Amino acid sequence: MTVSVATAADCADVALAGLDLDQTGFDLWTPEALAASLRRAASFLCPTTPRRIVDAVMEVLQPLRLESPLDREDLNDMIEAIVSAGDLIELPPDPDRRGRMLYLGPPSYVEKSRGHYLLLGIRPFGVPLLGSELAPAIRYERQTRSVDLDPASAAADLRSLGVHPIARARWVGRPSPAVAVDFLMMMKARLDAGHAAGSVASLTILDPTTSLRFYRKRWRPVRPEDTGDFVARRSQEHGADLWSYVRIANGTPTRLIDFPLEDSSVPGRDDAWRLQAAIDADRGCPHLFALVPSRQQPGNTYVDFLTPVPTWVERYLELVGRAVSAPRNSLFSYLVPDSATSDVSQFLKEMLWMRAARTGGTK
Repeated sequence: MTVSVATAADCADVALAGLDLDQTGFDLWTPEALAASLRRAASFLCPTTPRRIVDAVMEVLQPLRLESPLDREDLNDMIEAIVSAGDLIELPPDPDRRGRMLYLGPPSYVEKSRGHYLLLGIRPFGVPLLGSELAPAIRYERQTRSVDLDPASAAADLRSLGVHPIARARWVGRPSPAVAVDFLMMMKARLDAGHAAGSVASLTILDPTTSLRFYRKRWRPVRPEDTGDFVARRSQEHGADLWSYVRIANGTPTRLIDFPLEDSSVPGRDDAWRLQAAIDADRGCPHLFALVPSRQQPGNTYVDFLTPVPTWVERYLELVGRAVSAPRNSLFSYLVPDSATSDVSQFLKEMLWMRAARTGGTK
């Protein structure tokens, strides 16, 4: 028997084949491949914590990339994107379960437009979502997967594979529109009725006076001079940090409420990010999105974002456009048809009080 040594490149090729990405042109370090790796790990581990899924992918992939270590934060962000897309489901905690637990989303689809379907869910033990016949037709775009099928037979074909439809409105699940100042006053009233903060461990706040261009740098520890109401995160004994709204007087937390407020099945960050959008809009610094005409794909426009948005915004954008694999000069980006840009702009202005900053450049 002959034993040969496989190179890191050889192993990467094998890994891509195992992810059904060997014919797509992606390499193992693209967002699409990392999302596929996380989905595959989840298929064997769930129900489990986000940390275990990320640990499993880090353990397998890091030896293939010794020259530059994988960024755990990037993988954590991708896990959140996969949860937002509906491939993984986070159920509300109960007394017998501490910390975040993720479960496999059921095989499902949402009709984006006639003949074009957004795919959701993960089958256990690495089983392909659509089977071997349709697997090559899947289009991968960052954390999302979609497929084009004959609309006359698509519903029956997908049903025969155990993939079931979800109504567009139900999947997006957006809240009611509101005026920013009214929403902010409602949240302050909820905070007024919140519980006394007491001792709050490892509290960090989102500083509204900092630049909107660098989201991660807006977070900082509480300072003695801080007074006001802030979006915050605080540690808990088990699981990820909680999202909160906190009232601080001279550096001391006095009142506190935790997110989510209404539906315990939605991520707490959804309430927090919409609240921060209202806070910044009320200060006269609304969050921005840029509309950049596409040079490579005429008739389409990039919608670029500098700040994160709630799950229901991402889902709306996934229906009208598609996620961009490698956005430039932005936190994330979607490519949408020019015919949809007016509706997208109105949606973002109405729901998150954002302002469009149309640029003169193309990309």
